Amino acid sequence: MTWNVGTRHEVVGVLTCDSPLHVGGWDPSAAADLAVARDGLDRPMIPGTSLAGALRGWLTQVRDGAGDRRFTDSTIRELFGHLEEREQLGSPARIRIDDAPACDADLEPVIRDGVAIDRRTGSAAAGFLYEREVLPVGATFSFRLAADEPPGGDPTVAQTVELLVTGLRTGQITIGAGRTRGLGRVTLTQVRTRQADLSQRDGMLAWLAGSATWRPVTTTPEEPVSTGWLSIDIDWEPAGPLLVKDSLDGALVDTLPLTERTTDDRVHLLLPGSSVKGVLRAHAERIVRTLRGTDADASLRVVLDRERLPGVVPLFGSGPQRPTNGDRPNRGQDRDPGWRGALEVADCHSTAHVTTEQWQAVITAHPTRDTPHGGTDGRTTREARQQRGDERDAGRGALTAQLDALNNQISLRVADHVAIDRWTGGAAEGLLYSVLEPTRITWEPLRLRLDTTRLAAPTKTDQPGNTDQPLDTRTALSVALLLLILRDLADGWLTVGFGGTRGRGQIAVDQIRFTGAGLAEPWSQLTGRTLEQILNDPPPGVAEAMTRWAETFPNPHSPKVTP
Repeated sequence: MTWNVGTRHEVVGVLTCDSPLHVGGWDPSAAADLAVARDGLDRPMIPGTSLAGALRGWLTQVRDGAGDRRFTDSTIRELFGHLEEREQLGSPARIRIDDAPACDADLEPVIRDGVAIDRRTGSAAAGFLYEREVLPVGATFSFRLAADEPPGGDPTVAQTVELLVTGLRTGQITIGAGRTRGLGRVTLTQVRTRQADLSQRDGMLAWLAGSATWRPVTTTPEEPVSTGWLSIDIDWEPAGPLLVKDSLDGALVDTLPLTERTTDDRVHLLLPGSSVKGVLRAHAERIVRTLRGTDADASLRVVLDRERLPGVVPLFGSGPQRPTNGDRPNRGQDRDPGWRGALEVADCHSTAHVTTEQWQAVITAHPTRDTPHGGTDGRTTREARQQRGDERDAGRGALTAQLDALNNQISLRVADHVAIDRWTGGAAEGLLYSVLEPTRITWEPLRLRLDTTRLAAPTKTDQPGNTDQPLDTRTALSVALLLLILRDLADGWLTVGFGGTRGRGQIAVDQIRFTGAGLAEPWSQLTGRTLEQILNDPPPGVAEAMTRWAETFPNPHSPKVTP
C-alpha cells in the first residue's frame, strides 16, 4: 500500500546517553555474551527499529497515562505502520526513524557482569553468569526522524512529531535492554527541524536541492508529559563499607569496587540499578513465599520459567514460560509470553569522582621486582620470601600514597582478610585476600520509578480461566508489597552489594519520598508524602490495599475460630 505525500517534517539532533545503553546485536568476535549493535562500518549504533519501537510504546503510554485520546490504536497504526496478522494487509509508516550511528567512530563499549541469585542460598547461581556490553554515559548518536502528512494536511502528524521531540528532549523515553535496571536513558539535544510541502513543485524542488530552511529548536521544553509514572526517591547513606565487586582484580588488591567511566574522563563509584533491583526482588519473593508457606524450587531454571508469585511478577517481571515438554510451541499456541516489570531502578553513583588517570594509577599500582616472579637468583628460600614481602610492602606503600592523593575526592582503604583453616582454627595458608573498601562516601539518592499505567494494563493472563490476579487485585497487591519492601529497607533489613553477610552493604535510610502527577487511585494518594507519613496515617486506598493483601495471604498461625 502507498499513499500521496503532503508536508514532510524532518527532525535531526544528537542523542546523548544519560545512563549506559545496550541495544543488542550479533557479533561472534565480541568479548561479552551480549554484544551491542554495530553498523557496516563497525560503529556502535541504535537501530531505527529500536528507536521506532520505543517512540511508539511511549506514545501509547501517553495515551493511556495522560488520557490523550488523539492517539487511538488506529491512529498509532497509521503513524508507525502495521501489518495484519496472517493477512497480506497493512500500511507503511508515516513516521520513519533512521539508524542512529555513534558520533564517535572510536567509541568503545564497556563490559558489565550480571548474575542470577539462587533463591534458596541467596548467593550467585551456578551457570547464570553473563556479560553485557554497554555504551558509556555521555556517548552521542546522530538522530533523524521524518514524518509525512497526507495531502491537504493532518494536524495529528505535526502534533505527534512535536510531542515525540518533547519526550526525547525531556528524557522521558528510554531505549534498549535493561530499562528497568538503570539502562537506556537518553536526551535529544541540538535539535533542528524543517518542513516542505512535497505536493507542490516548489516544495519538492527545495527538498531535493536541500535548500529547505533548517530551524533550531531553542525553546525550553514543556513540563514532562504525565504518563502515569510514580517516582520514589530514597535519601540514604552507607552505614559501613559498601561496594559492588568489579569483575577485574587490581595489581595489589584482589577485590575492587565497581566504577563507571563517562566520556568526559570522570570515574564514579557505581551501585548498579540491577544490583538494587535484585535485592528488592529477592526480599519481595521472600515475603510472599513466607506468607504462602512454600519454598523456592531447588532448580533456578524452574523458578524462572514456572514460578509466578502474586505481587512480585507485576512489579519485577518474569520471563516467557517455556513448554513443559521442551518442544517449541505451535504457531499461535497460547502461552505466557512473559512480563516486563513495572518497577524501574536507576544506577546510583557516588557524588564525588576522580579522573580516569587517577583511577588507573590506583588499580595498576604494583610492586617492583628485582628478580623475575618465582626466581631466587641464588638466594635461600627464606631470603626470597623476605624479598617478596619487602616488594609487597613497597607496592602497598605506593598504593597507599595513591589513595591518600584521592582522599579529598573519594576515600578508600585496603582491608586485608584471611580464611580460617577449619582443622587448626588458624589462618589458612594461601587464602589471604584484600578488598579496596570505600569509606565516608556520599551517594546520590536511590531513584525508583513505577509505571502505574502498565500495572493497570490487561495481559493474556487476565483472561477468564487463568490463575493470575484480576486487575484491581494486582494493583492492591503491588501497593502493599511495594510499601512492605520499602519499610524493611528503611528499617535496615536489607544489605546491598558485596559481602552483605560479612558486615558490608548496610545502609541507613533517611527519608523515602513519593512524587507524581495525574496518577490514578490509589497511587495518587502516595504522592507528596513520605513513607513514614503513609505508614503512620495510611490513606484510604492504601488501607484498602493492605486489607486485600491480608485476605490474599491469611496468617497461617492465627487462631481459628470454630462455631
